Amino acid sequence: MGLYECLVSLLLRPGWTRTSPRRVLLATMIAAATMSTFVSNTATVVMLLPLTTLLADRVGTPRSRSAFGLGLSFAASIGGVATPIGTFPNAVLVKMASEQVGREVSFASWMLVGVPFVVLAVPIAWFIVGRWLLPARGEPVRPLPTPAWRPGEASVLAVLGLGVLGWVFRRPIDLGIVRITGWSEALGMGKAVDDAWVALGVAILLFLLPAGDRPLITFREAERQMPWGVIFLLGGGFALAEGLESTGLSTWLAGPVASMADWPAPLLIATVCLLVTGLSELTSNTATTQMVLPLLAAGAIAAGVDPLTWMVPATIAASCGFMMPISTPPNAIVAEGLHIPPRDMATTGLLLDVALVVLATVVGLVLVPLVL
Repeated sequence: MGLYECLVSLLLRPGWTRTSPRRVLLATMIAAATMSTFVSNTATVVMLLPLTTLLADRVGTPRSRSAFGLGLSFAASIGGVATPIGTFPNAVLVKMASEQVGREVSFASWMLVGVPFVVLAVPIAWFIVGRWLLPARGEPVRPLPTPAWRPGEASVLAVLGLGVLGWVFRRPIDLGIVRITGWSEALGMGKAVDDAWVALGVAILLFLLPAGDRPLITFREAERQMPWGVIFLLGGGFALAEGLESTGLSTWLAGPVASMADWPAPLLIATVCLLVTGLSELTSNTATTQMVLPLLAAGAIAAGVDPLTWMVPATIAASCGFMMPISTPPNAIVAEGLHIPPRDMATTGLLLDVALVVLATVVGLVLVPLVL
């Protein structure tokens, strides 16, 4: 908990950030998006919710709880787009790109797409929520005390940093002027190792490093808190996708999708993103990507189009359902915890859905061809 509190208190330390309710909201959203980059968005919201409620009450405007709750939820969902491990749809895309398209999407290459999206999307979400629900001026908010770190938190942060370095620099990074050799290439491992090796190494370190008189995590804790339902959902989805591909059913179903290739590229990608966002409002975003991505891959291949230019924006759009409490677990948590009126969530969520569909379309048109 201390890591989150320290980040928020650090962002609120400058006096100018506490003079406006909207600036306090921005600091909270930046903290949520940053932490959600490597931590489950649901866990991020659960851990930041008490602190967000405190800040909303200190701001004390009529709709401050709605604003801070929605800002927290939206930023946590957006932040997960930044990395392949930030949210499950990203992992689905990486897996299906490898198996169905024959393209490896590395950790670093995904970040070159995901991070710019997050950097632009968080201010957009802040503008919509703040402009709709918060006044521009208000009483200054008192600074938060910087909490003491609990035993083991520094170790967890160090292990996380080591994992990020392992993921980013696993493969060579070609910057044009200079080429950075990946550690797997330097050690002669080549493609024999993938990002799962880094994740496994990080997990082993967490079992070995101490936090006071005990390890950072015990096997019993890992066993009890493992999201087995999500693992079965992912495995079942990958099996379904493989079945669609091996039987040729995906090619048959993708016929109407391939016919869309005659549309102007901006209209086509925007339509795909809009449909995926609409589905994610009502269903699991993981299930949505597992259902849609094989069809998009087959349709793009049949139309002679780079499949990733359709698949990546659709994956991003799957994380952009914000209108209803059932759209994402973060929405449900803040709706219940802060008693947010459905109208506030529906109105701001609809505006944000439309804005981020446009942004995802631009990502698909501009960044994906350059990076992937």
